[in-house]
Amino acid sequence: MDKQQKELMLQYLKRHFTDEQIEDLLLKYKGKYTGKNGLRKKLAQLDKEYFGKAYFPKYFGRESPAFHTEIEEHLQKMLDGEIKNLCVVAPRGHAKSTLGSFKIPLYCLLFRLKPFILLISANEAMAKEFLKSIRIELETNEAILEDFGDLKGDTWNTECLILTNDTCIMAKGADSSLRGIKYKNLRPTLIISDDIMKDSNVASESKLDQLKKWYWESLVNTGDTYTSFLFIGTRMTEDDLLADIMNNPTYTTLFYQAVISWSEREDLWNEWEEIVTDLSNPFRLSAAETFFEKHKDEMLKGTAVLWEAKNDYYDLMLKRIEIGDDAFSKELQNEPKSSKDRVFQELAYYHELDMSKLQEIVMTIDPSLAKSNRSDFSAITVLGKDEDGYFYVLDGDCRRLKPDVLIDTVIEKMSKYPISRIGIETVNFQALLKQQLEKKLIQNGYYIEIVEINSRSNKHSRIMSLQPMIANGYIRFNPTNKTYNQQILDYSSTAKHDDAPDSLEMAVTLIQKMRRIQTLDRRLLGL
Repeated sequence: MDKQQKELMLQYLKRHFTDEQIEDLLLKYKGKYTGKNGLRKKLAQLDKEYFGKAYFPKYFGRESPAFHTEIEEHLQKMLDGEIKNLCVVAPRGHAKSTLGSFKIPLYCLLFRLKPFILLISANEAMAKEFLKSIRIELETNEAILEDFGDLKGDTWNTECLILTNDTCIMAKGADSSLRGIKYKNLRPTLIISDDIMKDSNVASESKLDQLKKWYWESLVNTGDTYTSFLFIGTRMTEDDLLADIMNNPTYTTLFYQAVISWSEREDLWNEWEEIVTDLSNPFRLSAAETFFEKHKDEMLKGTAVLWEAKNDYYDLMLKRIEIGDDAFSKELQNEPKSSKDRVFQELAYYHELDMSKLQEIVMTIDPSLAKSNRSDFSAITVLGKDEDGYFYVLDGDCRRLKPDVLIDTVIEKMSKYPISRIGIETVNFQALLKQQLEKKLIQNGYYIEIVEINSRSNKHSRIMSLQPMIANGYIRFNPTNKTYNQQILDYSSTAKHDDAPDSLEMAVTLIQKMRRIQTLDRRLLGL
């Protein structure tokens, strides 16, 4: 064992033992750090993170992200019988397969924790590739051979490995027959399904139904009462197999997104996007990076990502430009979008606007508590209506904002637009927010009516009333409000976020009510 490996061992010993205990362990093993009874093997069984770094450094060279630790903690609970089945929903490129279909099977086989593992992938060829990676390590990894010996058994092929320590692992595709699969008298004790969904088997409703039927009727019944199921994947469609498993009460689900929290400075990222997408500039990438470095602190304000060491926020924003919003939402955010379910298929945008032609301008606020990075968004809509009856979203702001920041943002927008009335949703804590906003407005010299909006009608029905107006281009959107606009486009009856369309509907209704009141006033005067 070289110096680097010894330092690694000491680092992980300190996680579990006191200095005195470590000293006793080192005396007990008397330099026998490796081998079948060595300290490395004992520590690896105790700590799965160390197991990965000690035996497979080329796979686990980076600092382990927090979500990997959380996954391994839940896997241990599954091995201990505390939870029955585990579902891990993680983005592409975040080593979920390296963890779930490589490290965990090897850990279970080497320490004889699961005597019979069935490894499932989208097809037989992919499953065999997973098994090949495991086989190569068992055959050639010097550290494993030193600590566990030669484990090659009599059955050793592309579909099945039987180890000399009386464990077995088989690989099958999601299109395979599973009838009668056993090792000795055992049905699989652990079934790992890794990325069993692919574009071809979710492309149509009939193929998706076929996959679901195979999973629940064939694969699940391959196991026994003692079988645990580990499902690893990335969302493909809104109603895919993974959605069913996430909602199944027998599974504990861990859900992850590459971007945990978005930047508070969407305006700066919009400027950056204009630079990076300027095809007339051959140095656009370096120019965009220079812009980012200049405004880095502001552009990263409020951001959080899943695995900073591998995919920082800047890298992810470049990836978003490269593959587009829909692919980014599906592959990295686990938020697949189905165009057939969207209420608003496309938006009409304006690029120039004569503000003098606007007859009314209002602001509506749909606030959120924003206690955490996963809270709902707060949405602010500044909406104007011109003399021809067209509506213009002058400013659509959709962010996770704490109440004090939300109020400051409203004050900032008051200085930009001649707003005649503010509407705010007042439910629960939001009534208190209205009082705080009124006080801050007066302090800043804005004496403006604030209308409480506490609609008791169905929210989806209210938002649906915008559909013909948006479809016909009667509501026109500001192209720079990307997050806001995307939430409008993504809206469906099952949408995760509806803050932007809800705020927009409130603004349209507020202007329409203002017009009706003005008309009634003129009639009362006989005008």
